[in-house]
Amino acid sequence: MFSADTSDRMEQLQIDIHRALSPEQRYALGVMMSDDLRDVALDGLRDRHPQLPQADLLRLYVDTLLGWGVRSPSRHDWSQ
Repeated sequence: MFSADTSDRMEQLQIDIHRALSPEQRYALGVMMSDDLRDVALDGLRDRHPQLPQADLLRLYVDTLLGWGVRSPSRHDWSQ
């Protein structure tokens, strides 16, 4: 993956560092990145829907992430 804001030298350094990681380190890095992304997504939803209780916010997150239709339309209209 090429990044417009990263020099070729730095991008190669990052690739080399990732290649040197053990499987356990790669797994841990993936878990940390996944946790960080979830937190950012939840913060964004919380900013857009500050009135929602935590349980409903998590339902909205799952619905947004997976598109499963987990929402309870009778309780909240999250389109606002």
